[in-house]
Amino acid sequence: MKVALVMQARMGSSRLPGKILAPLLEQPILSVIVRRLGRVAADNAWIATSREAPDAVTAAWGSALGWRVFRGDEADVLSRFTGIVRACQPDWVVRLTADNPFVDAGIVECLVETARRAPASVALIRSAGAAFPLGYVPEIVRADALLEAEARIAPDQGFHRSHVTSWVAETAGAQPVECPSEWPRQPGWRWTVDTEDDYRMATAAFGLWRDDWTSIGYPEMVRRLSAHPEIVGLNAHVGQKDLEES
Repeated sequence: MKVALVMQARMGSSRLPGKILAPLLEQPILSVIVRRLGRVAADNAWIATSREAPDAVTAAWGSALGWRVFRGDEADVLSRFTGIVRACQPDWVVRLTADNPFVDAGIVECLVETARRAPASVALIRSAGAAFPLGYVPEIVRADALLEAEARIAPDQGFHRSHVTSWVAETAGAQPVECPSEWPRQPGWRWTVDTEDDYRMATAAFGLWRDDWTSIGYPEMVRRLSAHPEIVGLNAHVGQKDLEES
């Protein structure tokens, strides 16, 4: 099974511009994510960014971090993914986003292993409902399902092209990722960086990891943060955008 990691990243953001290069532990969030995924065994690793001028710096950082870079349409994020699919022809694509620094190798390995055992009818694997903090669990999708989505999405459904896998989820459904049963569930926590308060929370949380930040996994992150409700509460009030408006 050939797997490609694809992280969508761009400098533009309506609520926190430039967030992917905001410093976290004295290095950009983009770099933090790449280093936390260092042990993942994948056939290809790509940064999918836009061809707009501000994303020249995104591309430069991606290359410097050792990932391949694909630059394409800013709004049509799906076309960046399908461009990568055509370039390296994977069986599955792990879709990552550059504003989720809590992602780790452990959850990506769970996704890949779930995909390895999935029947041919399964096109998309993601978190089930609200079991884990928002922003922690990525997705893994069959490469041919992305190509089908590109061909079949209607012209007036541009939000599906922005969200990459939403059309697949609507038409084929999704199977939940198989995580260890002993992992604690924290559905109310928010582990994404989309606002200034999200960034404050992530900065404080990563301060707890200290020297373990590259390797700390989900159960230990939850254990340490559970002792600091004041950190968890920093972004508890932040709402997520609706699919059609983001």
